[in-house]
Amino acid sequence: MERIKRETIDPLEFIKNLNGEPSWIGNDQTPLNSKGIKMKFICQMNSETIIDDFCGREIYLFYDVVDKVAVQIHQFN
Repeated sequence: MERIKRETIDPLEFIKNLNGEPSWIGNDQTPLNSKGIKMKFICQMNSETIIDDFCGREIYLFYDVVDKVAVQIHQFN
């Protein structure tokens, strides 16, 4: 069972590259919208920062204004 590392979490401690560019640990997996256009990158975070899951998962968040959808991409260390 996953455990939260602490009860209060400051988002500034784990959110990276806010409105910048993703730092991929693997291949670029930027999702495309229904028109084949790359979605806007919002931010990324590492799951180990907030949860004791021992998998080192980077989570990338994207949003698309055309389809009005958010997408999470996960890559593992």
